[in-house]
Amino acid sequence: MRKFVRHSVQLLLWFFLSSGFVLCQVQVSTAELWSKPDATFFKKKRNALVQLLPPRSVAIFFSEDPDFYYLTGCKTQNAFLLVFKEPQKFENAIENEFLFVSEPAPQQKSGYEFVFFTEWAEKFSGIRPVFYHEVFFKSDFSAKKYDKTLYNPYYANSLIANEVKKRCETENASNPVLKRYLTRLQDVNFENFVKYIKTEVISALEYYPELRNSELLLLSLQVKNATEWEGLQKRITQYNTDIYSLSDFMNYIRQTKDENEIFLIKKATGIANVCITEMLKSVNPNTWEHEPASMANFYIQKYGALPAYPVEVASGENALLLKYIHNHKKIRENEWVRLNVGVNYAGWHGVTVRTVPAGGKFSENQKKVYQVVYKAHQTALEKCRPNENFNLPQETVAEILKNEFLNLGIIKKSEDLRKYMIEDVCQYIGISYPETGLYTAFKSQQAITVSVSVYIPPKSDCDVKWWNTAIKITDTIIISDTGNQNLSERVPKSISELENITRQKPVLNITPPSVE
Repeated sequence: MRKFVRHSVQLLLWFFLSSGFVLCQVQVSTAELWSKPDATFFKKKRNALVQLLPPRSVAIFFSEDPDFYYLTGCKTQNAFLLVFKEPQKFENAIENEFLFVSEPAPQQKSGYEFVFFTEWAEKFSGIRPVFYHEVFFKSDFSAKKYDKTLYNPYYANSLIANEVKKRCETENASNPVLKRYLTRLQDVNFENFVKYIKTEVISALEYYPELRNSELLLLSLQVKNATEWEGLQKRITQYNTDIYSLSDFMNYIRQTKDENEIFLIKKATGIANVCITEMLKSVNPNTWEHEPASMANFYIQKYGALPAYPVEVASGENALLLKYIHNHKKIRENEWVRLNVGVNYAGWHGVTVRTVPAGGKFSENQKKVYQVVYKAHQTALEKCRPNENFNLPQETVAEILKNEFLNLGIIKKSEDLRKYMIEDVCQYIGISYPETGLYTAFKSQQAITVSVSVYIPPKSDCDVKWWNTAIKITDTIIISDTGNQNLSERVPKSISELENITRQKPVLNITPPSVE
């Protein structure tokens, strides 16, 4: 019976989405309906936030903010959550937390079970009662009552958010992107900043115009020696002690995972592992990129999950792109093919990435460069241990790639490595990817992706035989008390494993019917 209901919900959801019907309340996958944590999980996270809030404060979360789902279990539009340090009153309820949702239009009150009304929001979040917006706007809520009103301005752009902000006289000026870069500056010495991070800061200032107002970031580019660097780090420490930063509170809460989250991340990664393993069996010359991609999409839906992002099958020149979603090229003999699958299971993510030559046979030059990336990746995994600095795997990978690439003649001097190593090695993963966190030191029960990638485009300053090299290896891991658990370990990764798996037939070895 349950299986029948599950498939019925899936068919109903498919029908309304494919016909363009837009739900004003909530759309959820079957995994989110049946497998998400119960209300006690979300209640626990809200209680953790209350403990961190300063006295006489209120935190506001809008439904477009990932933290909203993390604290309520609801994915909806035009909703917001209020979390108070001290209990407050709305109508006859006196609580620390209040959830407000849109009242559905009359034509939407016909009983579609995947549309959240207040009773669904109460069930998933554990917040009782849940109110419609009119209760909030009829109340005397005002920021004047509180010493601190906290919300993330990056997720406060909807119509309902703008209406709520009119009641707030102070805005949270914290910037999570700025916080992340300042944290990295705080944890690195001057020599490594110059080698590895300075170029990232320059790129960030170009990509995020709002960061150009940060005196500390601008000063980091002007520091000339280790003594000046220590002085800058003292100023950064003072900046980061802002206890009223909502992003810091949520970063602290979200950076470690409980048993519910770890279970879901393992489930998501397990599905990604199945996808990649089967895709490796079908990356053959003269097939199209979308063919293995469609296989992955089948498995993701089969297991009741959603893609965390579009499945990526990037071959040849497409593999040199950091993000590629088209999957419309025919795969050619011996060119690199990147298989990238991210899975969203009940709101939590898992990612696995592998790269292999089309047909599965490595040339001698491909073996040389792939073995370097593989060695760097394996070494980076070993560095992901409790209490180690978050940047240690990055520094270790850079050192290995630098030395090996110098020996192979790919680079002529150490600083040339930054031309080909342009992605971070470690990132948190959870309800988003990358996940928020403090990015200081590894702690037990943190979920991390470990990626090593190298991109050598045509006309690079090296021998032509290395051109068009694009290799990326990504595993999802859980930091344990003594080291880490690699959730992607069973997916082939070494040269011999990859050459062996590509000779096997995929489980879905079918010929579709003709459309003629």
